[in-house]
Amino acid sequence: MASDLDLVMLASDVDFYVSTDGWRAFLGPTDLIRTGVWGVLTERRIRLPSDLEVEFGFAPLSWAVTNPPDPGTLEVIRDGCRILHDPDKLLHSLVDVAEV
Repeated sequence: MASDLDLVMLASDVDFYVSTDGWRAFLGPTDLIRTGVWGVLTERRIRLPSDLEVEFGFAPLSWAVTNPPDPGTLEVIRDGCRILHDPDKLLHSLVDVAEV
């Protein structure tokens, strides 16, 4: 509990996740701590009933562009990344570029 969980979610409709809170319903009761903008990524930081903080970073699919990759995005990937779901292999390609 001394740390938080950071998730990057690539979406074709980022505005849905940034301008509404209905998507949080599947998590149960949560508190929105803050919303912040980091380039094309918008952070929605929430606190779960367990007190765990989860940072959802919502970004367009272009966040994973590899030619050329965004330096800030590469920094995020190089800092540690575990891909949970990537059916189009966008993040796998980005990780490959970051490892070079």
